[in-house]
Amino acid sequence: MIYKRLFSKTTFIFLGIMFLFFLIKIASFDFFSQLNTIFTDQLQGFLTPRKEIMIVEIDEKSLQQIGPWPWSRQVFAQVLANLNPEKPRIVGIDVLFLDKREEDEEVMYQLSKNNYPLTLAGKIDNETFLQPVYTSNLITSGFINLNSQSDGKIRQFQNKLNISNTCVTSFASSVFEQYLGKKLAGCINESTPLYYNYTRQAFSHISFIDVYNRQFPKDSFRNKIVLVGFTTKDLKSQIDDNFTDIFGAQTPGIKIHAQIINSLLHNRFQRDIPQIYFYIICLFISVITLAFFILSQKKLSFRFLTVGLIWLFTQIVGVMLFEFGINWFFVQFSFIWLGIIFYILVFDNLKQSKERQFLKQAFQQYISPKLLPTLLKHPEKLALGGEKRQMTVLFCDIRSFTSYSEKVPPEKLVESLNQYLELMSSLILDEQGTIDKFIGDAIMAFWNAPLFEKQHELKAVKTALKMLEALHKLHTDWQIGIGINSGEMIVGNIGGSKRFDYTVLGDNVNLASRVEGLTKKYGVNILITEAVKNKVKDPTIMYRLIDEVVVKGKNQAVKLYQPLLCTRENQILKNEYEKGFTLYQQGKFTKALQTWDRLINDPVVYIMQKRIVELQKDQNRLWDGIWRWEHK
Repeated sequence: MIYKRLFSKTTFIFLGIMFLFFLIKIASFDFFSQLNTIFTDQLQGFLTPRKEIMIVEIDEKSLQQIGPWPWSRQVFAQVLANLNPEKPRIVGIDVLFLDKREEDEEVMYQLSKNNYPLTLAGKIDNETFLQPVYTSNLITSGFINLNSQSDGKIRQFQNKLNISNTCVTSFASSVFEQYLGKKLAGCINESTPLYYNYTRQAFSHISFIDVYNRQFPKDSFRNKIVLVGFTTKDLKSQIDDNFTDIFGAQTPGIKIHAQIINSLLHNRFQRDIPQIYFYIICLFISVITLAFFILSQKKLSFRFLTVGLIWLFTQIVGVMLFEFGINWFFVQFSFIWLGIIFYILVFDNLKQSKERQFLKQAFQQYISPKLLPTLLKHPEKLALGGEKRQMTVLFCDIRSFTSYSEKVPPEKLVESLNQYLELMSSLILDEQGTIDKFIGDAIMAFWNAPLFEKQHELKAVKTALKMLEALHKLHTDWQIGIGINSGEMIVGNIGGSKRFDYTVLGDNVNLASRVEGLTKKYGVNILITEAVKNKVKDPTIMYRLIDEVVVKGKNQAVKLYQPLLCTRENQILKNEYEKGFTLYQQGKFTKALQTWDRLINDPVVYIMQKRIVELQKDQNRLWDGIWRWEHK
């Protein structure tokens, strides 16, 4: 067939690969990289904090006892002296000592007595490395600059930088070098920073003031990497050394350095998977997926399930790669995969469209046009049967049509009837109704099938009012009766295997037919049941309670309402009639008649007056306010 040639397997796979290259190009945008970084952040935090790291916190307690910042440098010299007997492996101080003070000579003399390496903080400013004022064989320095990414989070650090032809080591790397006792690799270009790993667990820590006062257990610092720095804000002293970590929390700079050193101790860093490898993997998996989808004879749902499992498996492998220090492009791969799914759906839809066109050309001469769209979309629905659904059904009939037909020639009769049915049908279809059938001059229509319609009750009522208005323009001497009911009905293909109709069945359908028949009894054009009235909310329509009855063949009472346009005249009619109807139901017939005397031109009142006369004659009848019709 033509559609099979157009949508061959080779074409499907070839176009899929071309579309894949387009998706890869889009996925390379920075937007997706930023989203992927946010996702990979959530995989962080499982690294164990090394016991070698001890943080000496310049905290609120220390500021309260020692005094506001800045402190005398003798305070730090005293702390370093207190650490000397503890034999730490290395001490790093994340505090800048860049300016010279009078006390520096004395402080330097005290520092020379220490028997452990010391790393002090410096910083890079305008391509210049600003070093601390203290230097010796045991004192090194490193820059503490931490560069955040576009979202403000710290994920990377530079191990070493070439500043003015001098290789400058970062603070964390300098501490780590002193801990190892050897230098790390040479300068790394600033464009290739290292992604370090975070831990969610807390490092060992102690307050600065406790070290200052020597109030700590023995051997607390033996062979440890001791890091000294701020862990609190002091707005008065303008101290704010906080940064945003990958979890979005405000984290002191000394703890960021601790995270970097912890990553160095574990030798655990992340790097993105090389893009060329990523693209090859995407190409390979996509070809396999497209081939499976077009060659498999399984159901469409099963094939999509398999495609979904392939995506899930790939993402799980990506999580495993993360544990080996490789960042998989989770977001980019998901975007590409969604694009492949979209391509499969579009291609499959085009293929099915060609198949539907073929079916239509083959069967439109044999299948009812009303059923053909359903056949093309769901061929399995041609089987006999139906479903239960909440629906609204409308019956419309021309009153005294038989008498009219006897007075006009057949040609004129058919012309007038066709004109009437054409007009009424268009009004039903305009309100998304389905015309079930024409029964002579009668019309049966329903709403909420085959397509769902949330306001099916309102649609039916609006249709009835429009039909009445249109009739007056078409035939002023014709009168119609319309009955509407809502409720659970059975809808579907009813009939035999060779002849069937899409129609509705059920007690609620029969009730609508009975209600239509009662319009003639009450002398009104439209009657609806309470089930319809309770669902219709429209400020332009009001409802007059006509009666509460039990129709022939039923046992349950139903309230009947007349829909009216909201006018002052109709409001008066509704109020006066319902006031009398309440008295009527209470058995206060005389008062009801007195109330209705003001509505002498209302045909419903005329019917009710005759009924009250009948009720008053039958003294043995037990009146419960409900009228029981004995005929249709």
